[in-house]
Amino acid sequence: MIQRRQFIVMGSVAAGYLIGVGPSRIWAEDLNWGCNPIQTLTHSQNERAPVVTGVCLSPDETTIAVVGDDHLVSILDVATKKFVRTLTAHRDWVRSVAFSPDGAQLATVGNDRFVFLWNTTTWADPFMLAQQQHAVIEVAYSPVAPQLATVGFSNTLYMYDVATKQEIFQLKCPCEDNRAVAFSKDGRHVAAGGRCGRIRVWDSATGTVAAEYGAHRQRIRSIQFTAAGKILSCGDDQAVRLADPLGTNEMIELPSQSAKLYHVSLLDNDTCATAGSDNQIAIWKLSSREQLGVLKGHTGTVSCLSSSPKLLISGSYDTQIRIWHRQVDTVLKQERQTNFDPGWNSRIK
Repeated sequence: MIQRRQFIVMGSVAAGYLIGVGPSRIWAEDLNWGCNPIQTLTHSQNERAPVVTGVCLSPDETTIAVVGDDHLVSILDVATKKFVRTLTAHRDWVRSVAFSPDGAQLATVGNDRFVFLWNTTTWADPFMLAQQQHAVIEVAYSPVAPQLATVGFSNTLYMYDVATKQEIFQLKCPCEDNRAVAFSKDGRHVAAGGRCGRIRVWDSATGTVAAEYGAHRQRIRSIQFTAAGKILSCGDDQAVRLADPLGTNEMIELPSQSAKLYHVSLLDNDTCATAGSDNQIAIWKLSSREQLGVLKGHTGTVSCLSSSPKLLISGSYDTQIRIWHRQVDTVLKQERQTNFDPGWNSRIK
């Protein structure tokens, strides 16, 4: 029987055959990820579940933080697939959420201009790190230093020391509408991009500009550094580009997609996931520029992704999040018999 979820794999391959040649080979069956669809909770008087604009999986893969237009931060337990608490502090749409590298802290930002830091042990009232002059759209932690960066509806990247709770820098961005910010894996650089399609890179220790380049023809919505220091980006021009602004200046573009792209997430050093307004998640192999498959199930724009070695988390305007299991094992096969879903749903659960 054909499952309701569908995967679109480039080329004609039978199950068990290899896609590609040499070191880039991947078994077609590796894309057969299981999926847990989870409906967000209704808190408002109009009984409308929130549009999801931010998800983040904790470093230990036990917790997912979910934010959206209900002004709340919802905490989901991965093991039980249940929401275990709701955090209240924001006064408007919460745009983005990020766990610190050690998982001890959670940062949330939004249209109310607040930057809040939550203790993930006590979940007590948050520390208000800042209230900026404009809406804050994206937040990111440095992987190695006690640094936090935010961007939003201004031409400024704000950088903070989360140990001292002090502002370090205000760095000027190429435009006044910035949707993406990311630190390099070694923490030495921070980059931002937005409406003008340009990405600016700074030295995170000195705040000096290290590089700048035109990455996209329209608004940039997501950027991420690879382990090699390259920058992966996507945006409204339906393009995914991998650039090396601090090295050879080379740029690689994946085949054009048919939707605005809202998020790109590295799954490993050579594989990434992209999501956007076609309600799908595409899986790509960077070295061969090959689309390995498409994950279907969301019924609205897929606005955000968060990944780990085992899981891919997606959030959508359809008011759902989905937990995609990158490796289907015996435990997951047993779970299918109860609350496990193969992925595709014709309506929102």
